[in-house]
Order: sequence, then structure tokens, then C-alpha cells
Amino acid sequence: MKMFSLAPLRFRLFPRFVFFLTLIAVVPVATVSTLIVRINDDSLQKQVQRFHIQLAESLANRMDERLSTLQAQLFLGISALQSPNLSWAGRQDFLRSLLDSSEQFGIISVVNNFGQEVMKVYNPVLEPDIREQEALISHRTFPLFLYFKKTGKQSVRATRRNGKTFAEIYLPFETPAGLNAMYAKASLNDLSDVISQKAIGLTGYAYVVGADGELLTSPPAAAGPNIQIIKDPSMVKTALMGSLGAREFRDENGIRWVGASAPINKLGGAVLTQQKRDEAYADVIKGKRTAALNVLITILIILMAAYLLAGSLVKPLLAITRVAQDVDLARGAFPEPVRITSGDEIQDLAQTFNKMIEKLKGYADMQVEKLIIEQKKTEAIIFSIEDGLIMTDYQGKIQLINHQAKNILQIPGDTDALGQPLWKFLPSPDLKTAFVDVLTKPEAKKAIEVKLPREGKDNFFALKSEHVRPPNKQETLGVVTVIHDITLEKELDSMKEEFLHSITHDLRNPLTAIRGFIRLFQSGQTGVLTDLQRKMFDTMDKASLRLMTMVNDILDLARLEAGRLKLNLASIRIEDISNRVIELFTPQARTNTIQLSIETANGPLPPVTADPALMERVFTNLIGNAMKFTPDGGTITIKLAASDDAFIGSVRDSGEGIPKAYLDAIFDKFKQVEGRFKGGAGLGLTICKRIVEAHGGRIWAESDEGKGSIFTFTIPRNLVIPQQEKAA
Repeated sequence: MKMFSLAPLRFRLFPRFVFFLTLIAVVPVATVSTLIVRINDDSLQKQVQRFHIQLAESLANRMDERLSTLQAQLFLGISALQSPNLSWAGRQDFLRSLLDSSEQFGIISVVNNFGQEVMKVYNPVLEPDIREQEALISHRTFPLFLYFKKTGKQSVRATRRNGKTFAEIYLPFETPAGLNAMYAKASLNDLSDVISQKAIGLTGYAYVVGADGELLTSPPAAAGPNIQIIKDPSMVKTALMGSLGAREFRDENGIRWVGASAPINKLGGAVLTQQKRDEAYADVIKGKRTAALNVLITILIILMAAYLLAGSLVKPLLAITRVAQDVDLARGAFPEPVRITSGDEIQDLAQTFNKMIEKLKGYADMQVEKLIIEQKKTEAIIFSIEDGLIMTDYQGKIQLINHQAKNILQIPGDTDALGQPLWKFLPSPDLKTAFVDVLTKPEAKKAIEVKLPREGKDNFFALKSEHVRPPNKQETLGVVTVIHDITLEKELDSMKEEFLHSITHDLRNPLTAIRGFIRLFQSGQTGVLTDLQRKMFDTMDKASLRLMTMVNDILDLARLEAGRLKLNLASIRIEDISNRVIELFTPQARTNTIQLSIETANGPLPPVTADPALMERVFTNLIGNAMKFTPDGGTITIKLAASDDAFIGSVRDSGEGIPKAYLDAIFDKFKQVEGRFKGGAGLGLTICKRIVEAHGGRIWAESDEGKGSIFTFTIPRNLVIPQQEKAA
């Protein structure tokens, strides 16, 4: 499988120099140009919008002025009509003169409270459709009259029909018969034409809308044939609400526009202007292009200058680097001095570098002799130690091997094993397996025992390996393996085990007899005991029981270590066993006010295949050990849990805890924490470990001093029952 390196990227000095010089010079130029363009852009944008707002407002004011003039003339007519001395014919003549006084009036009539015209005059030029003798009409269904009648106030509306723009006006006045209105229809075509012909640049124009958003002007002739006025709903809405406004928007074709709107207050409509954004901001766009071109030219000039400057600085450094790369201390190769005549600090650096090369050359000559001497010393030490020593690389090839290792592996002394695979010289499969384990996992730092037959008896050796690292460095050169002869230690252990086994076995029968006689005396069959005698016999009974327990522990441990203890596997429920053990310790717990409890994770636990008697022994030893070291008023908690393939049990106490140095050692035989002797032989935890390992599991301890301890063990849930294997 191909591996890819994730080493950090490395940039050479020359491109980095060019990059940073360019960056330092270009960033200020680009920043200043951007700021200037942005300021000009904002300023011109405000000027363009202000121009459009002023234009729209001036056109709206002209419409308002026209309407004000017409209303003033109509109010003059109302004053004359309200005169009591004026005859009906006089009123009719006055209306005619009022009509003739302005070219904009098309119709002037008087409408009573019921919407019926009382009198009417009209301009045949502006209203050619009305005949001279046409009867007076009723206005009561006209929307504008209905609004006038509802509010009692003057009503004005601008509209456009048949290509003509006009305004309709109802002005109220009182008569003896009630509230009447003077109605006038006035042409706005002249103003409409002025507005529609108003050109804003090459693409801009103005237009008018009524109070309902209806277009009141024709498309601008300057905008070209078949042009349609684009009404922006947002601008129209803003203007009809009585506010000035300017904004940018897009039409349905995606073209961007700049526009403004101003309300026609007296008429109820609005004047709007708009212009294509590209034309309105042409100067800004041109400025941006000019700035971009200037920045590009500046960047090119800076790049050229940075390239020349970086080259003049980096080339001498590259020459020094090439000379440094040619230096080979191992072979004693030193190149010619570097020649630089730049007349600056780099020339001083080159001269200093040449002096350093000369010193290295002298130092190398001096160190060769020292290295030879040190090598001789190291070889003398390695080949004089009693243990076998082998150094291999990570492919298993021998880099160093002393005479003791050759003797152990039965390699002839004149054999050149250096560079040869170690596996070639291993005499047995067990030895190969042991070497594979220690060589592939040196970080585990554990010793592996191996048995080799020598001269009619078995010799035992311990293999232990370690990475080889140079001083003050992290990389490793290979693996060194030490082969230590532990035959004598094994023989001593065997003798000790046999002695303990025979002693404990010989002690068991006398102890059984002693306990029988003690119980005989306690039963009263030999006579009535006094209170003092009964107390003495009770003490002897407890002492003999403790001694018998110690003897049994030693015998059980001996059977476990010898492999003579057989597992009677059965399907059991761990909760039942742990509850039974808790019941045994409940009286003692009550006496010492210790709270015993059991916790089961995720409800009832599934059955486990294990030896029930031995599992009860594990819980008894763990809880008994916790009872010894838990103070009065403390707690002991048993936790039980199961996974898909394992059972997990733990015993937690609130005692004084275990020092970290003892967490692994407390499972050794006869090992107890110094200064904390609570009785017993120190075999209870050792027996627990052997039982758990016999079930294919493991056990460990966790503790913080002063905060109690936790003993946890795991075993497989489904061990194979031997009887089932035989039946199969």
C-alpha cells in the first residue's frame, strides 16, 4: 500500500522574497486605488441620485403650479357665482369668460348636490366631442363626484384618455339650495409633452403616473421607437405615499437602472425619472478601469524590480548552499571555498562560511582518532557482559551480536552473522515466536521467557528489547535485544514452590486435628468451660481458622500455578453469586457501619459461562479485601455489567487508596502495601488474578490515595465447556 507524506510545504527563498516584496509594494497601491474609486463611486452615486431627485421634484412642482393656477381661477368664478345680484344669464356669461381666460380649460360646469349639471360651458377645440346644444348630464355615478359628495371637500384627479392627459376638479361652494360643486376639466397635454420629451443623457427619461399608478405620459420619443416605460413598483409606491426617493433597480431583462420619484401633492400622482445605470455611472466605470490598469502596470513594474533585487540577494546564498551540500564529514570531503565579491554583508557571510569549513576540516581530522578509541571501548564493554546482546534493524537483520548471544543461539564463533537475518540462526519455533514478539513490540518493555534444551536439561532465558536512539534524538536506529539466563532463578522458584507446597500440605492435617479438638472442648463434651476458658478457646478457633485459610490459599495458588486446577464451567448468573457473597459479609458490615450495595447496568444481566465456585471465591476475596481497608461508616459498591462478548465486574471502596507504585505489584504473591498490614498472607488478590486469567480474562486496580480503590475484572461470556468439547 503506497503511503503519502503529510510533511509541511517548503518554500524556497527566491520565490518567497519576490512574493513578499511584491506584496509589500502592491497592497498599499491597491488599497489606496480601491479607496479612491470607492469614494468617487459613492460621491458620483449621490450626485446622480440628487440630480434625478431635483429633476423629478421640479417637474412635479410645475404640475402643482399648473393645478394651483387653475384652482385660483375656479375660485374666482365661484365667488362670482355666489353673488346674489348676478342673473342666470350673467352667470352663464361669466363661466364663458372664465373658460376663455385659459387655454387649458376644456369644460366648466356647475353641479348641484344631486350630481346634476345646472349650467355648462366647454371649449370645442379641446372637447370636440361635445355639441353646442348637448343636454346637461348627471355626475352622480362618476367616482370622483362620489368621493367629493362623501367627503364634502375638493377632489382632484389626473387621467389620460385617447392619448390626452387632463385633470378633473370638483370645488365645493355653498348656495341657498345646499352644497354645490364647480366642475372643471383642464388639459395637461403641454406639461405632459414637456415631461415626456425630457431627455436624461442618452437613455434616461421622465414620466408621470396618477394616484392609482396609471401612466399619464406617452413614451419618450428620444428613447427610440417601440419603447415601453419601465415603472419600478417600489419608486411608484414611495412617491404616491408623498415622499421623495431615489434607488437602483433591475428590469425584467436584468438591465440595471437609476431612478428617482417626487409626489405631485395637489394632483395626487407622481413624477418619476430613470436612466440606465451604465450611462449614469459611466465616469465611475471608466475610473475603475483606469485604476485597475494603473494597478496592473504597477504590479508588473514591482514584480520586475522584486525579481532583480531578489536575484541579487539569493544567488550568493544559493552558492553558499551548494558548497555546504558538498561537505561530507563521513568521507572527509570538503569542497573549494565559495567566491563572492558583492562587497556587502553577504560577502562577509561567505568569508565566515569559508573559515567554518576550514575549522570543520581540522576538527574532522582530530575526531577520527577519538571515534576509533571510543569504538574500541564500546566493543570491549558489549563483548564482556554476561548477557547475550543482539542489535537488529527493523527488517530483522543483525547489526551487532556479542559472543554470549552466539553461544546461547549455538552460532559458531567464526560465523559472520552481521547483515544476516536473525531468523536464520534461531534453533526452535518457540524461540522464533519469542523474538518476533519482542522485536515487533519493543515499546511494551516486557520480558518474554523462553525454554531451550541444553546438555540434557532445560535452560530458561528472558528476552527483552528496546529501541536504539542516538543521544538527544528522537529517531530510532533499530532494536537491541538482551538475552538473560534465568535458569538458576527458575530452579530457585521451583524449589520454593515445592517447599511451600509440602509445608502447607503437612500443616493441613495437624491444623484439622487442632480445630477438631477445639470444637470438642467448645461443645462441652469434655466438661463445662468457664467464661475465661471459653474466651480462650474462641480466640484459638479464630487463629486456627485464619491459619487454615492461609494454608488453603497457598495450596490453591500452587494448584493454579501448576495448572492442576480444573474449571467446572456452567451457565451461571453473576448477580446471584455476588448477592450470596454480600449476604455473608452483611453482619460484619453492620458491625462496622459499612454500606454494601450492588449496581447492575441496563437491567438483568445475561448468563455467563464460568466456574461458580471460583467466581464466588473472586468476589469473596475482593469484598473481603475492601472490608479490611474501608473505615467505619464507609461504602463498598459492586458494579456488574455485560457487553456482547464479555462480563465486567468491579468492587469500589471508600478506603485510603493504594499508592501508584503498588497498583501492579499488589497482585504478586505475599505482596502488601508497606505499613498497611491487616492480616492474611497476601495471596487473596493473587488467587483472584489466577482465577480470572484461567477464565481467559484480566484484572486490574485503579486508585487515588485518599479517595478509595477500584478493582475491575473482565471474563469472556461464553467459554467452551470441556464436556461439550469431548461430546463433540
